Formats: sequence, C-alpha cells, structure tokens
Amino acid sequence: MIEEKKNVLIISYIFPPAPGIGGRRWAKFAKYLRKKSIDVYVISAEVVDDAISTWISDVEGIEVIRLNSKYPKIISTNPKSLIEKILYRIKLLEVKCRIKGNYFDKAAFIEKNLKESVLKVVKEKKIKNIIVSGFPFYLNYFICKLKPDLSGVKIISDFRDPWTWKNSYSLDKMSIDRQNEEKKKEAFVVEKSDLITMPSNIMVEEISLLYPKYKDKFIELPHGYDIEESCFKTENKNLGVVKFIMFGTMYITIENEISNLAEVLKNNINTSRLDVYCFSPKYTSIFEEHNVLNENVFYHNPLTENELYKKLIETNYYILVCPDHAKDYFFTKIFEIIYCRIPIIYIGAKGTISIFLEKNNLGIIIEKDQIQNEFQKILNGEIGLNYNYNFDASHYSMRAITEKLITHLI
Repeated sequence: MIEEKKNVLIISYIFPPAPGIGGRRWAKFAKYLRKKSIDVYVISAEVVDDAISTWISDVEGIEVIRLNSKYPKIISTNPKSLIEKILYRIKLLEVKCRIKGNYFDKAAFIEKNLKESVLKVVKEKKIKNIIVSGFPFYLNYFICKLKPDLSGVKIISDFRDPWTWKNSYSLDKMSIDRQNEEKKKEAFVVEKSDLITMPSNIMVEEISLLYPKYKDKFIELPHGYDIEESCFKTENKNLGVVKFIMFGTMYITIENEISNLAEVLKNNINTSRLDVYCFSPKYTSIFEEHNVLNENVFYHNPLTENELYKKLIETNYYILVCPDHAKDYFFTKIFEIIYCRIPIIYIGAKGTISIFLEKNNLGIIIEKDQIQNEFQKILNGEIGLNYNYNFDASHYSMRAITEKLITHLI
C-alpha cells in the first residue's frame, strides 16, 4: 500500500514577499518541508509594504492565498504630520470600540475571509495538518473556532512569542477587562489545539505552569539558521579597526543603551566601525546626535542571508542589545551568528541568553550600566574571549528542526 503524501496548510499573517522577521520562521519551514516532498499551502495577509522580504527565494512556487485583513494600516505606522496623528487616533478609537481584547492584533477583522479560505483549501487539497502562527494571535483563535468543521485535521498552534504571560504587544498597558479577554482566547486555543509549538524551552516551561492539564501538548520548535554553504570564521582578527555588526529587528526601549554605545564609538571614531542592516532607520537620530552616523556608524538595507553571512565573517563582533522582556527568549539571529562563529557582545539583563553565551564561551556579557567602560576595554584589547570554535550548532539548523516538526504531522 502506497503511503499517502503528507501536506500542510500554513497560516501566517506575514509571509514573503511581505517583509518582516515574522515571516521568516514559516517561510523557512515551508522550504524544508517541500524538500521532504510535503505539499505546502499558505494563507497570509495581503502585502501592504513596498519593501520586499529577503526570504522571497525560499518560497518560490508555493501557492499563497492573500487575505485583506481589514485592519487600518495607519495604526501600524508612526504618524508624523498633524493630519496623520488625527487619523491615527480616530482609527485606533474605532478599533478599540470593535475589539474587546488586544486592539493591536492585526488579525482581529479577518475571521470571515479566513474561515471561507481555510475550509475551501482543506476540502480541495485534502489538508491533514494546519499550522497557524501567532502573533497576531487572533489567527490561532479563529482557526480553533473552526475545529468542529475540521474533522480529521490536526491543528498545530505556533506561539512565536508569549501571548498573555509576559506583557507582550502592549497588553500590560491595556485594561484588566482586555487582558482577561485575551486570557480567555489563549485558554481556548490551548484547549482546542492538538499541538502547540514555541521557539524556546523556557516558553514551554512557562505556559506549562499556566496550563498544567495540557502540558503534553507543548513542545519546543526552535528558530534555526539556514546556511547552504559553510562560511566559518576561524579567528577574530583586529587590523586596526574593530568591526561590529547589528542586523534584524532593532528592539524598542533600548535608547539609553544605544546612546551609551554611540558615545563609545564617538570616542573611538578611527578604530571602530558599526554596520547596521535593517529596514527601519530606528536610532539613527541618536547616532547622528553623537556625530558618528556615516562616520563610523553606517546603516544599510537588509541583505539576503548568504550576502549577510559574507558580511558576518568579516566582522569581529555582533552586538545584541537585549530588552528586559526578551532576555530569556532566543532570537533567530543568535543561531545564525553562532553558526558563523562570530562572538556576540550581549548587552542586557542576565537571562537564558546571557547564561547560554557565557557557559559556552560564545560571547561577552555587558551589563547596561557598564556599556561605556566595558566597550572601551574591548576596543583597548583589555577584554578577550577564548571563543569556543568547536561548539556544535548543527542541531539548530532548519533542516534538523524541520525533521522534528515532521514527526508531529499526520
């Protein structure tokens, strides 16, 4: 008897060519699921940005259904003009009146279109597995509401970030009623999902304490690196200029840390260089105030992964400025950097990330109030790192992690 071919319907609000790190995780899984001859279909929100994802080549040939989320675009922007600010407030007030829970959840108005598309694809393609990724978490909620109509289909909810238990996405700044509404939706998703994946083991531990009855549903499915050609760095050379690099999301609430970093770079303008690769010009004003922007601090558009890896191996250190709320959650880029054997300078509070880096001799840890002193010591050669070039990062590859995911598909 011939074994029936497996298939997956992935539901991710962001998916290439839409830009944003939120689309990377399932673009990469889609790529490697297809390499294992698993049919992949995708439902995502319409592309509303002019920028293009750096992971577009990973999803070529995948059938993607795009839905109008009906969420006001202006709420996702940073309004500058008076008219924009007025319009922002009007639209935000409208959304607050229509949504009982988190009014920043962009999937809040997508239910009708989502339901129609999901049921159609499941029927036509005989889908056996649905993977729905949040944030936005209303996607998870709406799919779980469809469970009675999805007989024989396995629902896998992917929580890329904590939903209610770590004050994510400004939820802690909302009313208790709104927080409770989100907790109800979270509990419903936990109950109705067949499996819940999360990128870090600490998230699994945290949610297991909240829902011990369902702890067997929770598994770690890490972020991973995807490097098709080896680009190992064998030694950390300093040829007069110490080169630093930052890329990906520039996190909020780290203004003070960036300001202290800028001050050090200002005092070492001829012996240091920082290259930043990201879509957003965030914090350029701070570097400009310190007179280092376009002097020894340079912002660039994002690169494709292979191009970025080539830049990485020319660098002495990657700088990770970690906000307090993220100190226990591994970012995708950490494993990419480790694979390329680039020492990480971690700036932030002690947590799972810093402990991991220190234990394995993969980075230098700097507390937030010691940035200028410690960075100056690095530039002076007073702080060194016996980097662990033998660290085995192979189990953090997308290929290996996808194999783990496949074992949970029906």
